[in-house]
Amino acid sequence: MIDSNPKIVFIHQGISWYLPYALHQAKSVSPASEVVLLGQELGDNTITSISFQGLQGSKAEVAFNRAYVHLSTNPESFERICFLRWYYLLQYMRTNNVDSVFCFDSDVLLYSSAFEIMDKYDLKNADCGCLLFGTGPEFYAASAGTSFWTRYALEQFCDFIVRCYSQVDLLARLKSLYSVFGNEGRVGGICDMTVLHMFLSGRYVSSCNLLVDSDGNIFDQNINQGLDCGAGKFDLACGKKRVEFVNSKPMVFRNGTPVRAHLLHFQGQAKGHIPLFYRGENFRGKPLSDLKGFVYRLRGDICGKRT
Repeated sequence: MIDSNPKIVFIHQGISWYLPYALHQAKSVSPASEVVLLGQELGDNTITSISFQGLQGSKAEVAFNRAYVHLSTNPESFERICFLRWYYLLQYMRTNNVDSVFCFDSDVLLYSSAFEIMDKYDLKNADCGCLLFGTGPEFYAASAGTSFWTRYALEQFCDFIVRCYSQVDLLARLKSLYSVFGNEGRVGGICDMTVLHMFLSGRYVSSCNLLVDSDGNIFDQNINQGLDCGAGKFDLACGKKRVEFVNSKPMVFRNGTPVRAHLLHFQGQAKGHIPLFYRGENFRGKPLSDLKGFVYRLRGDICGKRT
């Protein structure tokens, strides 16, 4: 079952200066949608916020913690929280009887309503939608940092994660992939993006690849990159995708041709540019956050990192 008006959920540990921009941008472009933050209570009556503490301890989470095998060069605590966020989201949906949600990373600015995205990608006929990057080892990943989930699909995914670490054949597959990454000297390894790729490519549920261009509309994978795996190659300007706003909607360019972007993802050092691309309403503390964004950009320039 799919809600007629899916909630928009952000999952974020702690409070970062750029977080209010993501929350209020989503609220401004999709005013009929409830915007929810899972992680920490904000004290902002326009945003529903729920702490992780109230979502912890489910049977599904306990099963994951018992089964998890660390296969990453990143700290185990970091990788665990990347997986656990999906169990927290599932517990939120179960507790609040929510049938479907959009879920976005906290460094994403959204420029389209939930209704418009549902229509453009025909998500009423899908169990979930994520960014599926590719099939080879160099792209063996999928991202739910921009995603659509029904409760059914998320239940299946959370169950699949546990099976990946407890079922002999699936665990062997993860170890095989980890050895490939390790032989190539890559930092990282097995993460939730690897397991998500296995889940989607295994067709355990019906899914929509949100990375694919739909009627001249795209989801930005990373504003720092011209090449979005699967979506094509985009024009760059000053180290980022070339972006121009038309009626407060961002257009990115592919060989000079404008393409509508439903969102922009300000990964890494690009977070400092979030205030410049924000098109939402004023929020409490915005002048201080604007200043922090300026300092963030300046620090990146001083360090020689193109933002």
